[in-house]
Amino acid sequence: MPQSITHENVLLGCQGEVEAFLSAARLLGDKLLCCCLQFGYFNRGKFSSLNAFLDRLEPFLAAWPADVPVAVEVRNKSWTTPALADCLRRHSAVWVLPDQLWMPPPLSLVQRADLDVVTGPFAYIRLLGDREAVDALTPTLDHIVIDRGAEVEMDARAVQVLRQRVPVVAFVNNHYAGYAPETVRQLTALTNAASA
Repeated sequence: MPQSITHENVLLGCQGEVEAFLSAARLLGDKLLCCCLQFGYFNRGKFSSLNAFLDRLEPFLAAWPADVPVAVEVRNKSWTTPALADCLRRHSAVWVLPDQLWMPPPLSLVQRADLDVVTGPFAYIRLLGDREAVDALTPTLDHIVIDRGAEVEMDARAVQVLRQRVPVVAFVNNHYAGYAPETVRQLTALTNAASA
């Protein structure tokens, strides 16, 4: 979804933008897996608590059209709670689990006894990494510059656990380790090895 919806307006007063985006997204037909509401980190000045954010998110998801799957990514680690999961589950919204510097690793969330991260028809893991660290090491994103082998292995384990229940989507950003195609190869190999 455009940042004007998720970052600037934070879901308020943007119905026209949402409708315009959905009209364009629907043109993808069967190729449209979902629309992702990727939020930035919110400080207490923006939302005093998770509940304040959920008060904003809940009506937005309630109005979301049933014919377009939706996924939600939050970047406040203290918000990775059953309350968030319950809100998403009420609307069949997929909880995006980011592998990002300041967020809990997806595997740690998958393994929590008090939390069920499967909130929609599939699971979604995004390997995002640390943009600043990668950019400091290379101006071109055509080779691995940070060894994230241990993290990729944990993400493969998370995929393995999740896919016992639902299909899993994994997205890999070039800024995860410097070169997304190689990270995808590593993740695929480790995921397949785990299932062999």
